[in-house]
Amino acid sequence: MQYADLLARLLPARRFGMVFGLERIRALLDTLGAPDARLGTVIHVAGTNGKGSTVQMISRLLAASG
Repeated sequence: MQYADLLARLLPARRFGMVFGLERIRALLDTLGAPDARLGTVIHVAGTNGKGSTVQMISRLLAASG
């Protein structure tokens, strides 16, 4: 699925109150003093299955790339 196709499917959901984008969380983080800026690079892995193996693969890729 192309990005434009995905947007075409998601944007109609706005009429039900869904708000897409990072503006609200960015405003919250800025209000809190931008703690995310102090963390450096973060990779967030979420989901039901496969987090351990995914994190292990990311760890090895990062170690191999220096």
